[in-house]
Amino acid sequence: MNTNRMIATVFLVAGLGALATSAVTWRRAGADAAALSAERATRQTQLDSTRADLRAVGIRYRGFVQGMDAVPDSVRRFGGGIILEQSRIYQKTIQTLEGSEAAQVRMLGTLDERIASVYTRRRRNALPLSAVGVVLAGAGAGMLLSRRRPLAT
Repeated sequence: MNTNRMIATVFLVAGLGALATSAVTWRRAGADAAALSAERATRQTQLDSTRADLRAVGIRYRGFVQGMDAVPDSVRRFGGGIILEQSRIYQKTIQTLEGSEAAQVRMLGTLDERIASVYTRRRRNALPLSAVGVVLAGAGAGMLLSRRRPLAT
């Protein structure tokens, strides 16, 4: 085997190795992103459920407040403590759900940033290695093909 052919073979093998490494890096980052996306979907479902609960409690509280006009003054006077306590319960429930919603929105934002980071890291790590692999494999293949003897005519 002559020196040029050996160098061309080394270039070709190194290029294919770089392409294979790049593919493994790309797929591994894809698996990480898929796991984070699954977690994000779960968190989004929880957020949707919290928002539905918040809407339902808000509607019940609004109905409770609007229904107070129909309660006679004598009942309000003697049942005022019960009415006030029920109002506090609604307000506390709404505050709790709003706090939970805010925490879930922050968590979704964090997950979105982590997913974007995984994709950025994947591009930053795999694409340059792919480019090097293509250049090396192309150079090796070009050197091997240029050294071939022409066909007899």
